[in-house]
Amino acid sequence: MGAGALATVITAAPALASVTDYYSGHLPHDYTLMVFATQRHHTGGKIQIDPTNGPNANGSMRMGLWAGGGQFTATAAIPQVYPYNTYKDMTDSGGGTSFNDVWFQIDARMIDGCGIFCDDDFGGYVKYSI
Repeated sequence: MGAGALATVITAAPALASVTDYYSGHLPHDYTLMVFATQRHHTGGKIQIDPTNGPNANGSMRMGLWAGGGQFTATAAIPQVYPYNTYKDMTDSGGGTSFNDVWFQIDARMIDGCGIFCDDDFGGYVKYSI
């Protein structure tokens, strides 16, 4: 290269790493919304869920992601018989699947209330970028 030549340097941004965490809990029998305490830090891109256990009491549940005092995703309807090992993209209210940097929690509720002896367990996996 001569003294007057310019060199171009290209740097690649580091790829986002993803993590898959297990979540589980019990849903209130009166079908009120439950926001679970565990906070996860997502650095950008898709957030996906894979429910592997849902309440058997009433057929299905609803899930979302919570941050800053409110739900920031559209509510995902999860049937009692979910095709497990099928990750579902969480979406925003406009159907977008990419989220900015956010600390989030999982929220969920049964569709209808149930009696004292109903199956209120739920669990699965959440995949997000770190």
